[in-house]
Amino acid sequence: MKKIGIIGATGHLGKPVALHFLNHTDYEVFALVRNKINAETALPSKVKLIEGDLFDRRSLRKFLSQVEYLYLNLSVLPTQKRSDLLTEREGLKIILEEAKAAQIKQLGYISSLVMKYQGMDHFNWWVFD
Repeated sequence: MKKIGIIGATGHLGKPVALHFLNHTDYEVFALVRNKINAETALPSKVKLIEGDLFDRRSLRKFLSQVEYLYLNLSVLPTQKRSDLLTEREGLKIILEEAKAAQIKQLGYISSLVMKYQGMDHFNWWVFD
């Protein structure tokens, strides 16, 4: 059975993807989660939860060692500042480095950032700069 790891499996965009892989493919689904107790309420028990954080390379390596494929659903929260450590900036760099080292076969990624919104109805968010 193929093994896919999902980072962001409990999120708005990531959860439907996790459920699709679980219910409509022959993949075994793993999720990197920061809080296992919260994730247990959000995801079916068939999803193998690995507690860790993408900014903790050791836990990320442990997670990646168990999967062949990787799907990412990363986001920037509206409350975050330019100076914060961001998943879609520093986190993505770390993930790509570690995925390459782990010889992940394929990586999929959906970003919550949609460039079309910048400038619409006076919308302006520093993330798009």
